[in-house]
Amino acid sequence: MTAKDTTVRPLELLVLGGSGFVGSTLLREIDKAPRGSIRVCALLRNPDAVPDFSWLTKLPGSLEHLPAPLEPSAPYVLVHFASKQVDHDGSGYLKTNVDATRALLGALGANLRGVIYSSSMSVYGQGAQDGITEARLPSPETPLAQSRLLAEATISGYAHTKGISAFLLRPRFVLGEGDRFVLPGLAKLVKRRLFVGNGSQRFSVIGVQDYARVVLELARHVVALQDEGAPMQTAFNVGYSEPLTFGEIADTLTSTFGLSTTRRTIRIPVSAGVTRLLRRLPLRAFESLATRLELVGLSHWGDTRALGDAVGHDIIGKDPRTALRDAAHSLTLAH
Repeated sequence: MTAKDTTVRPLELLVLGGSGFVGSTLLREIDKAPRGSIRVCALLRNPDAVPDFSWLTKLPGSLEHLPAPLEPSAPYVLVHFASKQVDHDGSGYLKTNVDATRALLGALGANLRGVIYSSSMSVYGQGAQDGITEARLPSPETPLAQSRLLAEATISGYAHTKGISAFLLRPRFVLGEGDRFVLPGLAKLVKRRLFVGNGSQRFSVIGVQDYARVVLELARHVVALQDEGAPMQTAFNVGYSEPLTFGEIADTLTSTFGLSTTRRTIRIPVSAGVTRLLRRLPLRAFESLATRLELVGLSHWGDTRALGDAVGHDIIGKDPRTALRDAAHSLTLAH
């Protein structure tokens, strides 16, 4: 009888988007782990932007231009944070977010144990979402959201065919150091004394460090499911258990930036009827305005109990106000 192998295998990851907002935070979180417990190959557009960690193998390239070889030599989990989020060149989102993802999957071999893909709550649509579960049928309305849902379907279908797990992550607002869009955009509204909606609209939020921790726990969950022969393909709403209201966000930013509370505030009412009317107007600028108003003026809060069951409720059970205050403070330092 041979002795049972009790060697603990390191968690092997292939990370796409490692120099982005969440990806770079993920790498910093991995650096806090016990030495030898995690090894990473990271696909990087700019390798020099990422520190030379001892456990990290840098792979110059992009989702559209994959290097060879690409994969770790040992069984691994793919963490896919590489996506096109702003259409600067006017070419749309499908070529990168869907076609390049399909080509990536076709280039991967038998060592792939599962996929974690960063999508968005935008796949549910532009309307109000208040405490929805993952059972809510997606209904994406913008080209970006439609590309995200198609990428989800591509990954989920591939994983089902290969008998591996796929976790499709749907956050709404990710807060923290390095954020260039969410809190800076909300801060601009507050500084201009613009108050969107009635203030009670609720949002799923998570600090970027906690998002990174969620990803690591899910990667370990992928490995465990594969070892048990029980792979699954599922979406997860991502955020703390408790949402934040727009009023809470506005109050925190007002206090953090030391803004006067006596200055007159301009209130902008938002409803589905208002945004539908804007979308009927002929200029694209009105459609863009409608999208921004829907994002901030309507609730976008997803129930995250399923995620808590997978990764533990200690992460998602944190107070979202703490993450908001920390993010607001980092924003003042950046300015």
